[in-house]
Amino acid sequence: MNPRAFMPWPAPPRPAARGFTLIEIMISMAILGMVLTSIYSTWTAILRSARVAQEAAARVQHARMAMRALTDAFLCVQYFASSPGYYAFEMDTSAEFAYASFVARLPSSFPASGLFGGLVIRRVTFTVERGDESPELVMYQMPLLAAESESQKPFAMTLAKDVSLFELDFWNPRANDWTDEWTYTNQLPKLVRITLGLGKSKTLRAEPQDLVTRIVAVPAIMIPREYQFATPMGGMPGMAPGVRPNMPTAPPAAYPGGSGAPGALQPPTQFLPPADFTRPGRTRPGQPGSRPPGGYSRPGGPYYPGGNPQGFGP
Repeated sequence: MNPRAFMPWPAPPRPAARGFTLIEIMISMAILGMVLTSIYSTWTAILRSARVAQEAAARVQHARMAMRALTDAFLCVQYFASSPGYYAFEMDTSAEFAYASFVARLPSSFPASGLFGGLVIRRVTFTVERGDESPELVMYQMPLLAAESESQKPFAMTLAKDVSLFELDFWNPRANDWTDEWTYTNQLPKLVRITLGLGKSKTLRAEPQDLVTRIVAVPAIMIPREYQFATPMGGMPGMAPGVRPNMPTAPPAAYPGGSGAPGALQPPTQFLPPADFTRPGRTRPGQPGSRPPGGYSRPGGPYYPGGNPQGFGP
């Protein structure tokens, strides 16, 4: 009996383990890089879109807040004829951006009103200044009685950034059209059109990206100086008690068309504004100071030999 017959047969040799080649590894890494690149590009696009959306929303919000501040200020404007230096209504549209400065009785909801306490009558100034990155619409506020003080600085607040357009237009009832200048610092316009543009359009570089326009009907009127004095029986200083301002009087001297006798009608009392309506230390173009000699005649109105009885208006 052969003992080898019961011995197990040897196992066949296994083939050696085969690894990845260098070309396969490089192809795999290239595919992985392409996948990672697409994921990164998608994520970057999402972040960019979110940032652009946030900037657009912030720009619209700033434009809305700036327009709200402008509208509220123009709705609360005040002007007293007896103090033209304090209540000067200054508008300048000759530069690249408009400039507005006037006095208003501002409500408690107006921006930064809490810093002034009970000083509700303040001079408000809107101007566009060059910021670090782009032009900015800045609002300055100062209490009325402190407007001429050099020690107290006005409070500044940036309303909007990246300003590309700031225009003011005023309604001219005589021309029945809008005009881009208002040279009368002792008058208030009836309508003001405010145009504010932020950003630059990608298609049209000259046009703003966000444009907001609003028309404000100024409800205030100029308060004549005769209504600011508290005199007994409603009289004016230097006038007889009970005599109303601009009421026909009978001074001793005669006037053209009158006899000068007691009881004769005379022209209304004149209240002409001073020659300078500019606040001290500030100059604005086109400010009317006086009326031409020889009387004043409004088209379609009466003729006054001594001038306009109110002394205001063209």
